[in-house]
Amino acid sequence: MKPADNSTAIALGAALLCVGTLVFQVATTHHRSSDPKRLASVPGVDDRAELESKFSALQKQMSQLRQATRELQAAETARAEQAEPSLTPVVDPGAAAELPAEIDLPDPRAPLVSAKVRNRDLVGRLEAQFFSEDVDAEWRQETLQQVQRVFETSAPGSRLLEADCATTMCRVVVAHDTEEARKGLAMQVTKMEPFIQGVLFDYDLEQRPSRTTMLVRRAGHDFVAARAQHSGP
Repeated sequence: MKPADNSTAIALGAALLCVGTLVFQVATTHHRSSDPKRLASVPGVDDRAELESKFSALQKQMSQLRQATRELQAAETARAEQAEPSLTPVVDPGAAAELPAEIDLPDPRAPLVSAKVRNRDLVGRLEAQFFSEDVDAEWRQETLQQVQRVFETSAPGSRLLEADCATTMCRVVVAHDTEEARKGLAMQVTKMEPFIQGVLFDYDLEQRPSRTTMLVRRAGHDFVAARAQHSGP
């Protein structure tokens, strides 16, 4: 409690004590005045009127003190609320006016789109090399048999549509019965020949069912060298 509140409480207590004393005196006076044997010792009517006047004055003072106490409490509450930190954000109208109407934010898909473009470009160049190569017939026959066995036994949900081999790589196209089959293809085939030598995957999600084209390199040959040979202008 603040010092002002303490002073008010003390004053109010003193006033109450005085009122209690006056009430006792008025009650005693009334009791004595009703007893005929003690009538001689009772104060006069003027004394009683004076006590009642003082009692009324003290009641008025008590009412004023109560009002003063309520006002002090209200003022203290208002000060406490003003002291608390405001949680309302303060916005500078001038600063807000300086903000551009539209903010150009980077597209979060941009890195993914860029990677797809680069991958599609590489696939296109390698396919150009594939279709321009001579054919190593013996290696081609052996490798195509390996590709067929993989999709017959180890790639459930993926169907072989096309497969051919040239000299340095093979081109394999498969269709997928489900999205799960497409997502699991790489893990299933890259552990087995001929895919274990290295594969470049090109996913076509616009086809229904979705398709995947795989460029499978031959052992001892490098996709990077092939890309350099067919980089073009």
